[in-house]
Amino acid sequence: MTGYRGRTGIYELLLVDDAIRAALARNVAAGVTSMEEVLRVTREGTE
Repeated sequence: MTGYRGRTGIYELLLVDDAIRAALARNVAAGVTSMEEVLRVTREGTE
Protein backbone atom coordinates (compact mmCIF):
# COMPACT_ATOMS: atom_id res chain seq x y z
CA MET A 1 0.00 0.00 0.00
CA THR A 2 2.72 2.50 -0.97
CA GLY A 3 1.48 3.39 -4.46
CA TYR A 4 0.23 6.62 -5.98
CA ARG A 5 -3.54 6.14 -5.72
CA GLY A 6 -5.27 9.26 -4.41
CA ARG A 7 -2.29 11.54 -5.00
CA THR A 8 -2.25 14.60 -7.24
CA GLY A 9 0.16 14.51 -10.16
CA ILE A 10 2.27 17.42 -11.37
CA TYR A 11 2.37 17.62 -15.15
CA GLU A 12 4.00 19.87 -17.69
CA LEU A 13 3.47 20.20 -21.42
CA LEU A 14 6.38 21.21 -23.60
CA LEU A 15 5.67 22.03 -27.22
CA VAL A 16 8.78 21.13 -29.20
CA ASP A 17 9.69 23.74 -31.79
CA ASP A 18 12.88 23.96 -33.85
CA ALA A 19 14.81 25.75 -31.06
CA ILE A 20 13.88 23.16 -28.44
CA ARG A 21 14.61 20.32 -30.84
CA ALA A 22 18.09 21.76 -31.54
CA ALA A 23 18.79 22.18 -27.82
CA LEU A 24 17.79 18.60 -27.14
CA ALA A 25 19.97 17.39 -30.00
CA ARG A 26 22.92 19.20 -28.36
CA ASN A 27 22.17 17.46 -25.04
CA VAL A 28 21.61 20.80 -23.27
CA ALA A 29 18.63 19.60 -21.23
CA ALA A 30 19.73 17.33 -18.39
CA GLY A 31 16.21 16.96 -16.93
CA VAL A 32 17.37 17.79 -13.41
CA THR A 33 15.26 19.94 -11.10
CA SER A 34 16.35 21.21 -7.70
CA MET A 35 14.18 20.74 -4.62
CA GLU A 36 14.00 24.52 -4.31
CA GLU A 37 12.47 24.77 -7.79
CA VAL A 38 9.92 22.06 -7.04
CA LEU A 39 8.86 23.82 -3.84
CA ARG A 40 8.73 27.23 -5.56
CA VAL A 41 6.46 25.97 -8.33
CA THR A 42 4.19 23.82 -6.16
CA ARG A 43 3.71 26.51 -3.50
CA GLU A 44 3.03 29.31 -5.99
CA GLY A 45 -0.43 30.76 -5.43
CA THR A 46 -0.99 28.95 -2.11
CA GLU A 47 0.49 31.61 0.13
